[in-house]
Parts: sequence; structure tokens; C-alpha cells
Amino acid sequence: MAIKKGKVISVSSVKGGVGKTTILLNLAGIYCTFDKKVLIIDMDLYAGGIATSLNVKNNKDIFMLIDSMSCNRFTELKKYVTSYNNNIDILACPRDPRMAMKIDSKFIPLVLDLAKREYDVVLVDTSHILSEVNLTVLDHSYMSLFIVTNDLVDLKNMKSLMSIFKDTDKKNYLIM
Repeated sequence: MAIKKGKVISVSSVKGGVGKTTILLNLAGIYCTFDKKVLIIDMDLYAGGIATSLNVKNNKDIFMLIDSMSCNRFTELKKYVTSYNNNIDILACPRDPRMAMKIDSKFIPLVLDLAKREYDVVLVDTSHILSEVNLTVLDHSYMSLFIVTNDLVDLKNMKSLMSIFKDTDKKNYLIM
């Protein structure tokens, strides 16, 4: 039996307030219309807005998932996701931002691999901060979409990030 392998697409920016969450939610809606099973992971750990934007009460979150993994209590992914509709599920950011600091990046590849087995598309909303967690997400993404505005700070920061990508031979990104 072949193991399902969905694609991980991360949506990021180098500056806050550029609309990455809105774009990610629209992508989820597009995939939903094509009858794809979608998981949205809110990796904007301190200030994520996916659950709020979709008016979903997040009684479960990524901190609970990773805490269960680290304590060998994990059994299945569906216990930690919240259903939005028949095709879209959400793995919310921590309800308490203090829990964000307790998320170890070594669990991110495991979470993404689990998600790829159960979903056609895994959309990851990241923070604009290049933390170890977000860099791990970018490294394990099939494609990364970077949202850029014509703001001077945004353009300067994107130019710096592109230099890093060039130096590390990273090619799985698209700048919008």
C-alpha cells in the first residue's frame, strides 16, 4: 500500500502586516474547491490568527501536539486538529503565547511528515521572524511563497533573505 504524500506549502514574509494569512486562507479555499483535503498549520506561534480569522474555537493546538510527542503520549494527528469544513482542518497556534517558546523545532519535520500522510495539501502560515522553527518549516516545504509589498523596509529585508537563499542554494520559493 502506497503512503500518501501531500505537499507542504509555506506562506511567509519578512515583515508583518503584508496579508500572508489572508493569502493562505484564500489558497485553502481554492484547494477546497478542487476537493483537496487541506490542513492549515498556524506557525505564527506568538500572534497567529488562523483560528480567529475562521471563527474557530481552538481547544487544541500545536503546543499540545508537540508536548504529547515529546512525552510519548501521541497517538494520532486528528486529536489535535479542528475541523473547519469537510475539506479543511486547522492545527492552531498555541492559545497561550508563552507556550510558543516551549516548541522545539526538532518536532516540526515530524509534524509535517504526519500531515503529508493524511492531507493532500498542508498550508503553513509562518511568522515574519526567521526563528529556528520558521526556518525548519521553510526547509521542509515543497514550496515557500513570500509576500512582499513595496515598503522600503520590506524590500530591504527581502533582498537580504534572497542573498541568504542564494548562498544556501535554496530554490523552492516564489516571491509575490
